[in-house]
Order: sequence, then C-alpha cells, then structure tokens
Amino acid sequence: MTTEVETEPVKLQLAAIFNKTTAELTQVEVTRIADIPQSTVSRIRNYQLRGLSAYKLLNLITQAGYDVTITVSPAKSGHGQITTVMP
Repeated sequence: MTTEVETEPVKLQLAAIFNKTTAELTQVEVTRIADIPQSTVSRIRNYQLRGLSAYKLLNLITQAGYDVTITVSPAKSGHGQITTVMP
C-alpha cells in the first residue's frame, strides 16, 4: 500500500502543473471550470494537498483543458523514477 508520504512528491509536481495551467484564472473561475469548492482551489494553490489524491489532481488538470499522458518505460539503471513535464 502506498502512503501519503510516498505520493507527496508526485502530488506536489501535479499541483505545480495545475497551478501553472490555471495561473491566468481567478480562484472563482477555476472553481467553475473544475467544479470544486473555492477552498480546494486555495489549498492546491498553497500546496496544502492532504486529502487530495494524485488521481484527483490529474483529473483537475484535464478539466482545466490539458491532456495528461502517462508513459512507462524501462529504467535506465536500477530503480525507475517518476518525472513530470510541465507544459
């Protein structure tokens, strides 16, 4: 089972992408687009992510009008790594 601590780096990266892709919008506009409470938008913008899953953040990025592609490939050496690429 994956713990909150283990997923935190991924969630931070996804929140950064969400914040970058919605930076030109007000919190009220993001609330309408993503159909989430303003308090949730505020939490994401302030990187307070407890209780938000990586899956939820991925869905919010798509609701903001961006495609999300997940690619799995062999590791170059030893253990693999998780990398996000911002638009």
